Amino acid sequence: MTDGYLIGIDWDNDGDYTGTGENVTDDVLQRGAVTFQYGRDASRALSPPRVGAIGFTLCNADRLYSPENPASPIATDVSPAARILVEETINGTLYPLMTGRIDTFQVNTRRGDRSAQITGFDGLSLLRGKKITTEVYAAQRTGTLIGIILDAVGWTEARDLDVGATHVPWWWANGTDAFDLLTQLLRSEGPPSIAYIAPDGTFTYRDRHHRLLRSESLTSQATFRSEPTTSACCDDGGYGEGGYGECEYGG
Repeated sequence: MTDGYLIGIDWDNDGDYTGTGENVTDDVLQRGAVTFQYGRDASRALSPPRVGAIGFTLCNADRLYSPENPASPIATDVSPAARILVEETINGTLYPLMTGRIDTFQVNTRRGDRSAQITGFDGLSLLRGKKITTEVYAAQRTGTLIGIILDAVGWTEARDLDVGATHVPWWWANGTDAFDLLTQLLRSEGPPSIAYIAPDGTFTYRDRHHRLLRSESLTSQATFRSEPTTSACCDDGGYGEGGYGECEYGG
């Protein structure tokens, strides 16, 4: 695999990004570069989960992304809800960065600005506005109840749920918003519990003990350091006159 980024849109909804016009990487404009975010709504452990969002702008000078253009091979497929994929390959290793679906698709036709602006949300948005009703459950852990919410909204993608450290004595839903129910269970679990859509599209729930138990929190994942050359150390523009390298400390 060649190193670099891939931004794909599954226009024909066949599960891959190899069809006509589906690899849009080269059409992403610098002024509308890809931006995305997910995790918490704010940088506090008690903050509710954030629906992941993505946005970018495509060059549409050839009108490939114009639904009204009969000459475009994807004209009949350009529509909201198409899958979006962002990934990067580094040293031959593939890293997913974001998955989601198109929310808004705006084609600009002004002279000098033929572009298509795209925004999207990740799978957590499926819980927003979805009212669910369940039976009554007794003495269940939060992870089990979150799984029940996912079943109720028809979640079919992968899921990775911690069991949960909190037992809920009684729980049920009666025409309640699924996202609100998720937020309530996270509050019951307590910080630093979190629910989010992982970069590969997996619904992920971590209970309040995950930082004490999971290897990702217990072992170093990477080391970042600077190793300046001898010339950089000894150069006046480096660490100061005299430097710290083989020149020894000058002062």
